Amino acid sequence: MSQRDRQFIASLEGGGPPEPRPELSAEIQQAWREVVAAVPAGVLCPSDRGIVEAAAELLVRWRKLMPLVPVLDREEVSQLLSVREAYRVLGELLMPMRARRGLLFPERPPRRELA
Repeated sequence: MSQRDRQFIASLEGGGPPEPRPELSAEIQQAWREVVAAVPAGVLCPSDRGIVEAAAELLVRWRKLMPLVPVLDREEVSQLLSVREAYRVLGELLMPMRARRGLLFPERPPRRELA
């Protein structure tokens, strides 16, 4: 679905981006806010609650896993959490690639622009 289609659906639904459920942990609620902030304005609507929650939970799991990467072998890391899956879920929200990288790898310096 294109960004224009998503914005049209959001305009029909109204109400702006979904709010996190109060029973979610503070960590997931913070990740939720980061995900919503990274999605282009006008794209999310209340019916996107499920995908935003999945993306927030995935982001929290990813961040807990990253410090363990040096002690895990590559197969264990890919079994615990697939980067492709994280990119796919965030892409479902029409989040630009730069914003996805920023959420998943906040400590990584930005790529140099080609001259």
